Amino acid sequence: AFIEVEPSGIPGSPQPVHVYLIQQQGTPIIEWITSEELARDGVYEFIFVCLPLTIKGASGSMIRPIAIA
Repeated sequence: AFIEVEPSGIPGSPQPVHVYLIQQQGTPIIEWITSEELARDGVYEFIFVCLPLTIKGASGSMIRPIAIA
């Protein structure tokens, strides 16, 4: 599910929810994680490891999500 609408309705701010959550509240956002294979295999408890790219000056990046059951 998306957390933004397009257009945002706020001039000059294409992603106001991201700005609010990440910059103002310090809340990490992870979108587009698929867990269907875990559910299909009956895995409902696991350690979630999120490995983001290190990009200097960036507020986000692609990640490599890992579930350790």
